[in-house]
Amino acid sequence: MNFFAKTALSLTALFTGCLVFSQHTFAQTNYQVREQPITVQKQLYGKLYLPQNRQGKVPLIIYSHGLGGTHTNLENFAQALADKGIAGYVFDFQGGGRQSQSSGKTTEMSVLTEVADLEDVINQARQWDFVDHEKIILIGGSQGGVVSALAAANNPHKVAGMVLFYPAFVLEDEAKQRFPDLTKPAQDVPDFHGWIDLGGVYFDVARSLDPYGRIAQFNKPVLIVHGEKDPVVPTKYAEKAQQIYAKADLHIIKDAPHSFKDEPFFKEALEQVEKYLAEKGLNK
Repeated sequence: MNFFAKTALSLTALFTGCLVFSQHTFAQTNYQVREQPITVQKQLYGKLYLPQNRQGKVPLIIYSHGLGGTHTNLENFAQALADKGIAGYVFDFQGGGRQSQSSGKTTEMSVLTEVADLEDVINQARQWDFVDHEKIILIGGSQGGVVSALAAANNPHKVAGMVLFYPAFVLEDEAKQRFPDLTKPAQDVPDFHGWIDLGGVYFDVARSLDPYGRIAQFNKPVLIVHGEKDPVVPTKYAEKAQQIYAKADLHIIKDAPHSFKDEPFFKEALEQVEKYLAEKGLNK
């Protein structure tokens, strides 16, 4: 079973997990939540988690979901960190999945269209008057991790730090296995594993992506958090990314799969993020 098939199974579990996380409550939340769409020749649906009682400008974390996911996938981290005074923005990629509230078709989506979406979010966020421009951080999960890594490499002066959850650097290899003849365009794959309609452009981009050749342009501190028992993206891909980055720490969560939805894994991942932000001076 390859990355795409395993991701379909993982997403089923993840959306189930999101129902669990929606029940996570903070006794006295210290943040406000509001819808914050972004329109730049496209419509991106998003939600802003804004700390209450803030003094001056605050750090902002922009969260990027994985293939076929939505803004809800990392919303639990946005809630927890907003409660600690760090603003968060979660959004749906254009054509990101069947449940996406943003514009666009999944058959027109690729890693590079998602990079463009994220760059639009970064640029819009820099215009928000409550954001500390020197403390914009990216957090991405699975394909969202790859997208975050590429966007950070393109905009190192706009991104202060980055956390990658189980980044799907495997997707290039998997796309080449599915469509090995690089002289021929990849075909559309409708109802891919009964989960998402993908266009040939998705696979064409993926199999020529060369993410490892690009990500080193980002030379600021990076934290990579990966599950020890991730059935979708083997840990060797995270280990290679750590070697490529100038300043990267890799934390392996024992027994964790391709998500941190379960409470012990979520707690450990959150602790690692909080530690990273504090050590790098990005938490206040």
